[in-house]
Amino acid sequence: MKILFLDTSVTHGGGQEALLSLLDGVRSKGHEAFVLATGRGRLAGRLTQAGHAWIPWGLRSNERMTRSRGVAEFLGIPVGIRDLMRAVARWSPDLLHANSERAALVCALLPRSRRKPFVFHDRTLEERRGLVPWIGRRAAVVVAISSAVSAKHLRKGSGSNVRIIPDGIDLGRFSPLPRRPASGRMVFAAIGRLSVEKGFRVFVDAAIEFLRAGGDAEFLLCGNWSVGRGSALERGIRARINTETSAGRIRAIGFQEDVAEFLKEADVLVVPSLREGFGIVAVEALARGRPVIASRVGGLPEIVDHGRNGLLFEAGDVRGLVEAMRSLADDRDLYESLAAPAHENVRCFSREETIRSILEAYGEALSPSARTNRSHIPG
Repeated sequence: MKILFLDTSVTHGGGQEALLSLLDGVRSKGHEAFVLATGRGRLAGRLTQAGHAWIPWGLRSNERMTRSRGVAEFLGIPVGIRDLMRAVARWSPDLLHANSERAALVCALLPRSRRKPFVFHDRTLEERRGLVPWIGRRAAVVVAISSAVSAKHLRKGSGSNVRIIPDGIDLGRFSPLPRRPASGRMVFAAIGRLSVEKGFRVFVDAAIEFLRAGGDAEFLLCGNWSVGRGSALERGIRARINTETSAGRIRAIGFQEDVAEFLKEADVLVVPSLREGFGIVAVEALARGRPVIASRVGGLPEIVDHGRNGLLFEAGDVRGLVEAMRSLADDRDLYESLAAPAHENVRCFSREETIRSILEAYGEALSPSARTNRSHIPG
């Protein structure tokens, strides 16, 4: 089987890491994989380094495009269609795998004579007008990374072809770590793409309030800025970090290429997202035996079992996050009770299981019944 993967992001986050893992897994099963991706950012370098066949395309999206609700979000679509048709002519894939809504839109807009069956890998909670159900009906299969993402398709009446397949990790690489010394300060870390919806302002505000109340801990903010260095978001967060209260206890340390290695430096992972389709970094932390404090939003409650392997708080609730962090910093027995079962709780999120399920979805997408269902859709 020949699969052409499509990615539109100019930033590097969980979706791009999952794509790289999927490419390796598909190739390991004897299938051919090709990639059409923007020629910017870490993904391009990683594709080249891993020896994947890929070419750049003119379709790209970033956070500003995602936030827009006008004509701007559709700029570049004609160029994207052109580049995709050229890639299809070059590689003759059996199937297209769209790693974002924007990529899936281009697949759905291909001329009927050039159209290929495609899988729409939906990773977000966004419900933009009627676009998601329109794309979903034209996809051979919609892969939703969580029940929360699947629910938006069901609400729109387009869930018959939706399959819930969470992203998986290499459980051998993300094996349990020894505990950090209990005598030192507890270290809380937040890892990810530093954008508005990831809620890192909530993390910083909670860290400052924790320290002002006399708490003794350190806070690490790890990630790359998705809206450009020097943006209002970055300036605001850095200004908060540089207050007297933080006294060096809150640090922004940049993008961490090796999350498995970095988690040695943290006691607890905090995932303060305002919106989150899944949250692969929470799985990675739990697999390393680190409890997770996460906002109760999207797919995160499907990973973090409150009181068993972590704690949940309401999205955007700074005080709720402070209380959760204080409870772990002040009660080592509670911390140990959450850390001990963490690895076992996430064995279901293995890379092998994800790849097996994705390949099953590919088989379904190429089945005669899927072709029959798509033939009834106009346009």
